[in-house]
Amino acid sequence: MMIPIKLLKKMGLYDIKIQGTSVKVRVVDHHDLISLGLSELRSEITTPTVVGLMVKDSGYYDPIMLQLCVGNRCLVILMHRLDSNSIPQCLKNFLENQEICFVGVDLSSGVHSLSGKHGIECKSSVEAKELVARVLKKPRLVNAGLATLAAEVGIAWEQSKYLSNFNWYALVFSEEEIKYVVEDVYASFLIGTKVLGMV
Repeated sequence: MMIPIKLLKKMGLYDIKIQGTSVKVRVVDHHDLISLGLSELRSEITTPTVVGLMVKDSGYYDPIMLQLCVGNRCLVILMHRLDSNSIPQCLKNFLENQEICFVGVDLSSGVHSLSGKHGIECKSSVEAKELVARVLKKPRLVNAGLATLAAEVGIAWEQSKYLSNFNWYALVFSEEEIKYVVEDVYASFLIGTKVLGMV
């Protein structure tokens, strides 16, 4: 059973508040909607060219969810619902664009899972903590969490509570769950933009 694309475009849209800021989130599990979501993100890209990136994987190098953020717009791709043999070329091109600095948290296993499972080589990704430590020349920050990194670059940030029963494989999410999903990728974007603006 398949919902028509023109109706799917209107579903999976969330307008949530993170730290008092309105953030638009699109959750997709269809190839055509990935292209639409990426177009929306591209329209937000400025200089420095930073995109927040998070990849949730199963622990077996199998990506479950890909989260991208630019400005006040996030795209959440339910990778576990896509056919691994037909990942859209537009997604591969976007993630393989070495003009973009992808900033995130705990990226190594997620980026490796994108490469191993889908053949996507995201070579210009960097851990937020490594980026901040390098730019600010503060080695102690390589072990810091997002709240500490945000404070170091002048961003007020409070982490929301952990959702213990969160189902990463769900098809539909509440607004509270989507806020939980995109909070770290949104913070990664803010931190990356702020710190690369200092270079």
